[in-house]
Amino acid sequence: MTQAARSGKVNIVEGSARASTSKETEMKLTDVARASLAELHSDYEDWLLRKDLVPWRKDSPQVQAVYAMRLDKPEYGKYMKRRTAKSGSNAGHDFWGCTGYPDCKGVRKIERPDSTGTTGGDTNTNH
Repeated sequence: MTQAARSGKVNIVEGSARASTSKETEMKLTDVARASLAELHSDYEDWLLRKDLVPWRKDSPQVQAVYAMRLDKPEYGKYMKRRTAKSGSNAGHDFWGCTGYPDCKGVRKIERPDSTGTTGGDTNTNH
């Protein structure tokens, strides 16, 4: 399960890095990432069932809470990418910014864990 997750992540990162040089390579790496993540999904469902746990329904409160944290929300219209503010009061700080900027100005603060190891609430904005 861990390997499938790592493979999916690595291929997404590599595909994104190749986007500016080769769309074909980007698409191949994205397809490999999708396959790895599908394998992870299957492994996770098997693990849940072995533990006598039931996967969440898509309309469950737990799933809705996870969807609320997604970085590819439909209102942004594009995927989010980690960026660093170049100016203003947040200069030098990382944030999630829409890849479609300037047409899409969706941003989300990157929460940092507090002393208890938890993060603060959602500070989602879409200007």
